[in-house]
Amino acid sequence: MTGRNIDPLSLDETIDEGKEEKDVEKRRASVWEHQELAQIPIKVLRGHTDAVTGCHFCFDDTKVLTSSQDKTAALWDTESGAALLVFERGHLSNISECALIPDKKRLITASWDKTLNAWDLETGKIIWTAAQADHHKSTITRCRFDPQSQHVASVSEDRTIKLWDLVSTQTTLSINR
Repeated sequence: MTGRNIDPLSLDETIDEGKEEKDVEKRRASVWEHQELAQIPIKVLRGHTDAVTGCHFCFDDTKVLTSSQDKTAALWDTESGAALLVFERGHLSNISECALIPDKKRLITASWDKTLNAWDLETGKIIWTAAQADHHKSTITRCRFDPQSQHVASVSEDRTIKLWDLVSTQTTLSINR
């Protein structure tokens, strides 16, 4: 055995030590010449006019929910690639995150405008907006529902975490750092 280094990621399963380097290169090139490259089918969903900030599969992976810096969120059909519903005119600034309530009837969007909106998935209308007195003082970066679909948590660049009651639309817990 020689002190020759063998690349463990090489396409060559073994390197015959008796062959010249030229033969190894020839064999390596022939593997690539005849091997078809794997193709992964993709669909491009077009509709947002600015950067997409969030993306979630939902409804048994038949839909995709996205949020964008264009101040909108959208629900897409994964088969056709069509936007089924666009949630717009609810925020004054970029939407940083979107989350689908587990019962799949509501959507929450968090924004750089320091607001949190709850949307009806059937009508596309806003159900409620976080109360002015309970707003974060900076960009809301993330939002998530609890497993029982009773509360939504929001986190902000102001270093606070707020827990919102979905029925009363009030903050039930605020954690300040």
